[in-house]
Amino acid sequence: MPGVIQRLLAGLGLLVLGPFILGLAVLVRLTSPGPAFHRATRVRPGGTFTLYKLRSMGAGAAGAGPGITRSGDPRVTRLGRILRRTKLDELPQLWNVVRGDMLLVGPRPEDPRFVELDDPLHALVFSATPGITGPTALAFRNEEEILAIAARAVAHAVGRVVATPEDLDHAYRQTVLPAKLRMDAHYLATRTLRGDVGVLLQTAGGRAAVEGDLVERSAMTYFVEWGGRPWEDMVWRGIQALGDIRDRRILEIGARSGRMATLFATMGATVVGIDIVAGFETAAAAEAAASGVASRVEFRLDDGRLSSVAGETFDVVFTKSVLVVIPDRDGYLAAVRDVLRPGGLLVSIENGQGGLLARFLRRVRRVSWDYRQIDYFDRRAVDQVATVLPLVMVKTHRMPPIWLIIARRSSGDSVRR
Repeated sequence: MPGVIQRLLAGLGLLVLGPFILGLAVLVRLTSPGPAFHRATRVRPGGTFTLYKLRSMGAGAAGAGPGITRSGDPRVTRLGRILRRTKLDELPQLWNVVRGDMLLVGPRPEDPRFVELDDPLHALVFSATPGITGPTALAFRNEEEILAIAARAVAHAVGRVVATPEDLDHAYRQTVLPAKLRMDAHYLATRTLRGDVGVLLQTAGGRAAVEGDLVERSAMTYFVEWGGRPWEDMVWRGIQALGDIRDRRILEIGARSGRMATLFATMGATVVGIDIVAGFETAAAAEAAASGVASRVEFRLDDGRLSSVAGETFDVVFTKSVLVVIPDRDGYLAAVRDVLRPGGLLVSIENGQGGLLARFLRRVRRVSWDYRQIDYFDRRAVDQVATVLPLVMVKTHRMPPIWLIIARRSSGDSVRR
């Protein structure tokens, strides 16, 4: 979209939204001491510029801690949390567009401290005029939560329980920023007028361009606790198949540490995670609390027959390595069918060749398990799923053998109570 048109649209937006922005500025002044607007230095082609935002932190707090903000950052004010969550703090950047510092649609502007123009990817992205919104900004709407998770992964890798400011910096530089830059580079290589208009409409509607890309592939190693890259591939495919899960209700069976349930909650879903391992709820709840999503996640101990969720309905049932250890697979699938709403999805990622799985679990997980229960998972097992829930997608990975099964409950069925 031509820059002149974007500047005209920004000017019109300021005329229409000006009173609203001023009202928010007054609220900022009334609810915490300090100026209403925050000024930040950001990179643009050929130099830097001053970016304007509504202040969301206490006065002087931005310079008193890490240069990046994670979920639950104590520097953010109560009103600031609302402004950040709704992105209303970005509205003053319309003035930056009118001035010519930015565009409405483009790569997000970056702090000079994190820009390395000697890096070809940095040089490519930061040679373009930054924008208020774009595919990357939409995909990373929950960037603070994603950063908190990535930083915790860095901390855990060196034996720390709580992430330090250094962990945040490392996670941003090594995980989050490269993911954003790759998405920005793809946008710049494929941008079109139609695409920019679509981004503006999605921004106005509050929807991410590709919800499945909310957490980039480079962060998946934290959520996939064991199994290596093939498992990451299948989990990633499963997440992409879900699409936009905001405000949807998800049941995760085999919740274990609670990391996947936490991921889904970070993406905007309401989640119930169940497992048969006594005491798992404590550690799983701590994982969700550390990511700031405890209010959207609940963990329950189950008996393996879904008794803990009897009578409830869900939009999605997500499982990993569950069907392969269920003795009564038909009864289990019938129970899954009963808790799925009509049209709901079952996404199941399963190991093939039960004997290989048993040896793998003994060697890597070293946990108590009744390995005699482990069954083979092959095409016949997939057909067994199909007799209960119509299949939408089946993907396989040959070695190690892994199955991704996606099935949808028939819309005409009613849920048994």
